[in-house]
Amino acid sequence: KYIFVLKSMSILSLLFLAIHIQAQPDYKLITLNDVMTNLGNHVTICDSIVDTYISKRSNKVTYLDFGYSYPNAKLTGVIFEKDVIKFDENPAIFYKDKKVCIEGKLKDYKGKPEIIVNDPKQISIIFTKP
Repeated sequence: KYIFVLKSMSILSLLFLAIHIQAQPDYKLITLNDVMTNLGNHVTICDSIVDTYISKRSNKVTYLDFGYSYPNAKLTGVIFEKDVIKFDENPAIFYKDKKVCIEGKLKDYKGKPEIIVNDPKQISIIFTKP
């Protein structure tokens, strides 16, 4: 029964992903291993957020790390304080340990790839750990 539920969830996740990507034809689906060769492109990347962090400075920034924790993250989703209020939940808590699809323009910030998240619609949860 458990395996059936997981297979059903995986099929539903893939279906959702396919529909989501078709709705965004300008975004190229890539893996974390392809981020450095796609800087400047609008992309969709589906993977797990392994760590999160909220900066301690006055202008708080939320960081969502993919692949590995900072400073070795393969990709970081960056949410500035002015945009955090657009989310129903605290992104640092809500997205941690979840498999998501993130979309946006890949940028290089001091040699590290990042996507600036201005809108909650840029992140879609596709799997939550049980």
